[in-house]
Amino acid sequence: MKTYLLVLGLLLALVGCSDESKVKDASIEGAKERYQTQLREEIGKAVTGKANLQKIAVKTLVDKSDVEIQRQEITGEEAHVVAALKTVPTKEREALIDIMAKLDEKKEATFNVSNALNLIHQQVQAEGFELIVYKMKLQKQDGTWKVTSP
Repeated sequence: MKTYLLVLGLLLALVGCSDESKVKDASIEGAKERYQTQLREEIGKAVTGKANLQKIAVKTLVDKSDVEIQRQEITGEEAHVVAALKTVPTKEREALIDIMAKLDEKKEATFNVSNALNLIHQQVQAEGFELIVYKMKLQKQDGTWKVTSP
């Protein structure tokens, strides 16, 4: 009987941990997707044309970002999460966008976004990162946790 209760307890603990890690993973992905959407809009407004350069810039900025879950509350099939995204400071991002907007389309193919961002960082000497906080609500749908509202 004790063995049965022990196994049942461990199984319940694993299921609980499993939901926590799944919520965390879904939240990290949701925060990155929101940031990516914001970047596409911000870069798209300033940098007309140059679609390939825009995609590379968005990917580079997202890759230079890191998400940490600050708070996570799971209640049944619903979860509330606060995620903090550490990313390139606004001042550096705006400088990069300004350079890309002024860049001749003929030089687009040879422009290295990552190198430009590193040079901007050296010139601007801004803080190491910017912190963006996202609050999200997640729902469990068919066994999968999905962000339902920002």
